[in-house]
Amino acid sequence: MPNIAIVDYGMGNLESVRQAFASVGVDCSISSDPCHFEDIDAMVIPGVGAFGEGMKNLEGMGMIDVIRSHAVERKKPLLGICLGMQLLVDNSEEGGMRDGLGLVGGSVRRLEPSSRAFLVPNMGWCDTVTRAGSVLFDAVPNGEPFYFVHSYYTDLADPERSVATIRYSDSDITVALEADNLFGVQFHPEKSQDYGIEVINSFAQYVAGGKK
Repeated sequence: MPNIAIVDYGMGNLESVRQAFASVGVDCSISSDPCHFEDIDAMVIPGVGAFGEGMKNLEGMGMIDVIRSHAVERKKPLLGICLGMQLLVDNSEEGGMRDGLGLVGGSVRRLEPSSRAFLVPNMGWCDTVTRAGSVLFDAVPNGEPFYFVHSYYTDLADPERSVATIRYSDSDITVALEADNLFGVQFHPEKSQDYGIEVINSFAQYVAGGKK
């Protein structure tokens, strides 16, 4: 069983994410102690809330260097969920331009509705176009809906790292990324029923396959 740890930085649906992993046979730990993450196979950063507060909390815990060491130096798998995905990129315009973890090139931008048909936040089930051959969506048919709650989206510097999109305000926006050992989903897999669990399982299987 892979050793997967969830980062508790005060902004995530921690127990729901843990239960999602438990449903596929993985008993994740949850911790806010940087030392806890020194000898793990994979890290999960969930999150709900504001980008700036998320980065402030991670910095206050001493987790910034720990995350970068895990992802960049040791090249171990990392999954960001919702806010956790947004924190992976260079910066965000939420609340003024703020730096992110800088693990994946890109910026977080506010959703811009083109008509009253599109709301901010974008909340509910959205049909999701997925890329064939991606790790996270290997067991998910293209076009299935996932559950979203977000006011911002991730604009990636390299479109090739986008593995899923939704149609919002006459544009296709990225809602999942894969960049080598880094993964991110804007939706909540823990709230997306069977196919959300398939995404969790695919990540867990990827981790287990790379475990030495």
